[in-house]
Amino acid sequence: MFALLSDEELKEAYGDYRHRQGVEEGIEQSKISDIKNLMKNLKLTAEQAMEVLGIDKGEFSKYMSML
Repeated sequence: MFALLSDEELKEAYGDYRHRQGVEEGIEQSKISDIKNLMKNLKLTAEQAMEVLGIDKGEFSKYMSML
């Protein structure tokens, strides 16, 4: 038997996924902007800018593809 849950019950059980996803996307966009600003204003490479920002090296390729 399947049970249907209301939106409130789903949010209570799983959190508001869409909100979290939007927050994560906002953080990524902010990091991209920060990387670009460091590259432009301080003449850093993308890798140097990500190091300055403390971005995990495992995420470098992700952000490189977004630049």
